[in-house]
Amino acid sequence: MINSLQEFEARSLTKNGKPRLSYAQAYFTRYGMDLENPETRELLVGLHLYWRDLPEYMIFEAENRYTHKKKWGAGLMSKRGNSIYRKNLRDRLTFIEALEDHIFFNYRNRSKSQKTRALFITLTYDSKLASLWEAWSGVKIRKQVKRGPRLGELYYAHKPGCRCVSCLYNRYITALREAYGKLSVIRAWEGF
Repeated sequence: MINSLQEFEARSLTKNGKPRLSYAQAYFTRYGMDLENPETRELLVGLHLYWRDLPEYMIFEAENRYTHKKKWGAGLMSKRGNSIYRKNLRDRLTFIEALEDHIFFNYRNRSKSQKTRALFITLTYDSKLASLWEAWSGVKIRKQVKRGPRLGELYYAHKPGCRCVSCLYNRYITALREAYGKLSVIRAWEGF
């Protein structure tokens, strides 16, 4: 597996010795992203694992709202897959473990109508809809701000009818909300 810093630097995938998403996107936009090619797949996997396991710290400032005294601190950044990310996710979902076990209905008893307000859905993306690159990044167009303090500035937005994973998911969940009203969602992407 390609996982050495020298290999990533030779391909201009790093900034100051750290892998960066914009550099990887530029590289794969320039040279293509054929995941059937074992070398490309090996490079992507190695780059992701190297980035995930590279400890990066964030410096932050906190101010006491009463005394206005400032303090500085540093902490390990949360990255998908690292220990901080796992701890934050576990902390957010601990309420599930505290819920009582309830049997909402007996699926084996087919003699009476069974109802629940809970739904578990697994969505799968059809890889024929778009290339892998378009599926994750979307097809973007340049737009111009039409009002407000940023009037005239250019920005990128997803093209109407974009078939990327995010746009299709947003259309799907919006249609469900329009049909059934307020929904609570726990969403987990499984891209790697």
